Amino acid sequence: MNFLSWNCQGVGRPHDLTIPRLKEIRKSYFPEILFLMETKNCRNVLVDLQVWLGYDNIFTVEPEGLSGGLALFWKNSVHIDFKFVNKNLLDLEAQVGNVAMYISCVYGNPVTGSRQEVWERLMRIGSQRTSIWCMLGDFNEILHNGEKLGGPPRSNQSFQGFADMLSICGMSELKSKGNSFTWGGMRGTTWVQCKLDRSFGNKEWFKHFPASNQSFLEKRGSDHRPWKKENSVNAADKISHLQVALESEQSAHLPSQNLVFKLKKDLILAYKEEETYWSQKSSEKWLLDGDKNTKYFHAFVKANRSKNGISKLVDVNGNVQRSEASKGEVANSYFKSLFTSSNPGNFQSLFSDLPPRVSTLMNDGLTKLVSKEEIKEAVFSIKPSSAPGSDGMTDLFFQHYWDVIGEEVTKEIQAFFTTGSFPNEWNYTQLCLIPKITNPMHMSDLRPISLCSVLYKIISNILVNRLKPLFVTLYLQIRRLFVPERLISDNIMLAHELVHGLRTHPKI
Repeated sequence: MNFLSWNCQGVGRPHDLTIPRLKEIRKSYFPEILFLMETKNCRNVLVDLQVWLGYDNIFTVEPEGLSGGLALFWKNSVHIDFKFVNKNLLDLEAQVGNVAMYISCVYGNPVTGSRQEVWERLMRIGSQRTSIWCMLGDFNEILHNGEKLGGPPRSNQSFQGFADMLSICGMSELKSKGNSFTWGGMRGTTWVQCKLDRSFGNKEWFKHFPASNQSFLEKRGSDHRPWKKENSVNAADKISHLQVALESEQSAHLPSQNLVFKLKKDLILAYKEEETYWSQKSSEKWLLDGDKNTKYFHAFVKANRSKNGISKLVDVNGNVQRSEASKGEVANSYFKSLFTSSNPGNFQSLFSDLPPRVSTLMNDGLTKLVSKEEIKEAVFSIKPSSAPGSDGMTDLFFQHYWDVIGEEVTKEIQAFFTTGSFPNEWNYTQLCLIPKITNPMHMSDLRPISLCSVLYKIISNILVNRLKPLFVTLYLQIRRLFVPERLISDNIMLAHELVHGLRTHPKI
């Protein structure tokens, strides 16, 4: 379980390193929760970023003018319930599997005089909270002078508000690795570095997650550190060397601002060159490896599976169900209700005055003994690669080994048309629920597809093949539902145009 926090200092600007850095983080870590501060952009820009990064959910706090702004991204494997939200704090309850925890995503107010308001809010929350809890973010504050390099020392009194808040909330810092001086910048003519970005946990947090730790990543794309198949050799080496050089210079006690600016500019150009290269290679990659049993293929399948996953369903009582068993029960109840008959009575009287349209000759053709040729034609008309039913057998097996199994299959199919019954196992059907929308929550948001056994499909195809020649005779010409290559939606559009014409025509 990974959380990542970063004061990115603006997203969506094509001339900086923020977007490439986020894509790197996504590729290397893909944390369950990603918290960004100082986004400096509206929700629309951040929703685009959500799509690029592949997250299922997003929550944003709008910036004030050209400053501030928060964004939280999370996967469907995490359920989040927000408890308190403002421009400096996202306090939430997160459900990850069977574990519930509280997470406070903090952006300490950049204005020193207003920072105490954030600490007071957290202290009010902490005085009532005894469950698993952690804090993470850019606190814009340090605990003592040992947590900064450069600049004049501060008075001990200036650290008291932050220290009191952590003490009252029962917080201790997580073990860390990497360069913990997460921020660096000029103050006047002096280069100053501070430990502003970090994470803390209470006793319950460390009781449940004793091995939890924080890692400080390389500083690229912002003056804050994030924490947390082959390209051309020249491009890869260039990006790698520039990253190392930039990290080294920004971590220096007295970095050269001109050199930092030049390294960032060169790195942006290197990223753009790499992006252009892979954009050209992407179509070739699918043509070469898309349908093979390769790492690329499995990554593609995994991404689609995640996109089509159903993380939760709302039952008839409005309760959200997340476990596989409870979601299955919601689906089962829905389909039982949908297909349960209300026993309305006998409909014979409704059809008594309708003239029969099936002649004796037609009926003889429909009920005659099914021939071996009909059965074989039905077998080989099924798409070989269609999804299997509950028995796991596809029609490819039946077609490939027809010389071996054809006689037995023919006997079983003919027996059904003679007796009118078949084994219950033939009728076992798996329902595959396909989302109609992103992040479905209700059964009405899902489209069921029946995965039937091959034997069931053979019988259905035989019935269809016998009925198809009679459709023209049985159905009036004004009924177009069964015309080949015609969609029902075509008829709806035609009817709409007719009604519209009747309403607007001056002579009608």
